[in-house]
Amino acid sequence: MKNSTKTFISAVLMLLAGASNIFPQPAPPVDWIRDNISGAANDMITDNAGNIYVTGVTYAGSTNDFYTVKYNSSGVLQWSETYNGADNLGDQASSIAIDNLGNVYVTGTANIDYGNTVWTGDYCTIKYNSSGQQQWVKIYSGNTTGRDIPFKVAVDDQGNVVVTGQSYIDAQRNDDIVTIKYASDGTQLWIVYHDGSGTTPEQDSGRDMVLDAQGNVYIFGHSTRLVTWYDLFLIKYNSAGAVQFTRDYTGPHNNTTEYGVALTLDNSGNIFCIGELSDGTLAVLKYSSSGVQQWVYIYTSNFFNKAKDISTDAAGNVIFCGSAGSTGFTAKLNSSGALQWNRIVTGTGGNEIVNSLIIDNMGDVYLTGKIAAGSYFDIVTEKINPSGILQWRAAHSGSGNFNDFGNAVSRDASGNIVVAGGSNVGGFNNFCTIKYAPGTIGIESTGNNIPEIFTLHQNYPNPFNPFTNIEFDVPKSSFVKLTVYDVKGRAVETLVNSELSPGTYKTDWNAANFSSGVYFYKLESDGFVQTKRMILIK
Repeated sequence: MKNSTKTFISAVLMLLAGASNIFPQPAPPVDWIRDNISGAANDMITDNAGNIYVTGVTYAGSTNDFYTVKYNSSGVLQWSETYNGADNLGDQASSIAIDNLGNVYVTGTANIDYGNTVWTGDYCTIKYNSSGQQQWVKIYSGNTTGRDIPFKVAVDDQGNVVVTGQSYIDAQRNDDIVTIKYASDGTQLWIVYHDGSGTTPEQDSGRDMVLDAQGNVYIFGHSTRLVTWYDLFLIKYNSAGAVQFTRDYTGPHNNTTEYGVALTLDNSGNIFCIGELSDGTLAVLKYSSSGVQQWVYIYTSNFFNKAKDISTDAAGNVIFCGSAGSTGFTAKLNSSGALQWNRIVTGTGGNEIVNSLIIDNMGDVYLTGKIAAGSYFDIVTEKINPSGILQWRAAHSGSGNFNDFGNAVSRDASGNIVVAGGSNVGGFNNFCTIKYAPGTIGIESTGNNIPEIFTLHQNYPNPFNPFTNIEFDVPKSSFVKLTVYDVKGRAVETLVNSELSPGTYKTDWNAANFSSGVYFYKLESDGFVQTKRMILIK
């Protein structure tokens, strides 16, 4: 498979699209919604305590400001902070990260001025402590007046902060990939530049970044290689900012423009990247940890395709998403680059897109984006099982009955799904965060047979740490409740609490926030009650 190219046939895409809207489970109920400030959320992260951190932009008269907010697991506001750049111009946050102490780091573009021939702006990186108090602000203005745009912030285990993006480095409008590392106190540790080998004006851009456990920095984007043509581009720095390797991918056509979008690492340190090629196809690339290309997969359809996000599961499969023409899509490849499935997201009017996805420990995929609902768009959130079968879909329409969209999706330590984006409220676009209630979030149907009786099966593995699976049979449509109790008989978590169709179901319990000991889980439905014992060992 090494260095081979796989092509997805558009006929398969159309075949799978016809079966895309089957809902074997009801959508989970909404736990809470927060949409009471103008603007839009661009990025989000959750911590092990279930707190939710969101950043983006809020509208302030004729200009914009950074807006960053922290909610607890119940949706209670812990703090919110607005940042207005020194020039009182446009400011927009794009990325957020948290460290092991609960400090919050936000990056984005500040002092945006569209009044020039070429719009201008600066890198702006802010640190807040866990209580929302601003610790420091770092501005990088480049080497000349122009646009300096950070796309990603990440933090390592020592609390060091890395930011990457693109920056004007001279008056000829040449962009470099500029990456900056700060210590936890805001001291700049190093700054590195990548300059492509093309001719003026070059555009080199770092669009996504991840750090590994050793503090190595992986950046994916695009770089000018020949004249003014862009190639997909991957670069690895060590923790000191020294280049370890660079890799270019030109696509099947020479002298064209390619755009890098996203990357991720798997548990073995392999690197997966996705970018957009000039002919409208997408390239998914796998590299070893040392930068050796393993394979390239070309995603095609009958339409122009856009890439948005990429992730891997515990088995090394890679899942990516975006849009194929006027429909959103999510697709899965195995670790060798072979297509496993492709699922289309369709609404009533087209122009759907999947913007973000995550994968849980069971291999289930959760996504968010926008879906057409008549003349407007709703925030769409879906769960897809490891076989590519849609489990449920939830749609949110703001009270303004206009355009709503999901930009980020996350899963907290208890398995609850949270999405963030923008929602129209009263005719205005608002910063929106939605958390779905416990219940069917972590449940999936495991077969097509209808059981004859209610049955609660023994969990596996048992003993476990911290994840375990619980299966149960439902012979008829009924309201089902599955609850976990501690040894004193106190209910500690509700795993299922909803109406289910006949079938066999599997759910997982994440006990990361619970201490070692004996626990019990009880299934209740239509007069049936059964309890079993399980052991958590840490």
